[in-house]
Amino acid sequence: MPLPFAPPPDESRVYDSLKSVLLSDVTSTQLDSLRSTVFAQGTDGTEDEFRRLLLLGLASQQSSISGPIPGSFKIALGTTSSSGSIVTAFTPNAGEVWQIVAAVGGSGSGTTGTIYLEVKLYDIVNSRRVEWIATSTTTGTDIPLTEVTQNPVYIDENCRLEVEATGTFTTYNFLFPMIRVR
Repeated sequence: MPLPFAPPPDESRVYDSLKSVLLSDVTSTQLDSLRSTVFAQGTDGTEDEFRRLLLLGLASQQSSISGPIPGSFKIALGTTSSSGSIVTAFTPNAGEVWQIVAAVGGSGSGTTGTIYLEVKLYDIVNSRRVEWIATSTTTGTDIPLTEVTQNPVYIDENCRLEVEATGTFTTYNFLFPMIRVR
């Protein structure tokens, strides 16, 4: 059943843009792109287009109004091979919001002595950086970065997740389990 008092579905920009795509193949990127082309003017069926975007997002499991988006969990990896260098581990795409679930320093190779581990959040818009987690290890194996006490932590396209390891090592990996919430 069409939305009450809405223009017919065959006149919808949203439906027209996705008419050859199976519901199971709709991506969050496509929905984000369509969302950015619908103007919030409240005229000419705009509200109906937003309702259609919402319905398609929910039906395709590419958006959520109740929490994390199904099928979006991943583990971001930040690898450094240079002591004291700040490396980007993850930057969300435009329109995305990710929740960082945990942080793990691990799988170091060639480690000798103490390795100092730092996780940073970088504000791309204002060119500001904060140290979020700071700890150390002497084993070079997986170590939960237990300072993640400020949960939940969300990042969007204006924030980049960065890592830095200082000490003697060949490579050092940081792992970040995360899930998309928008």
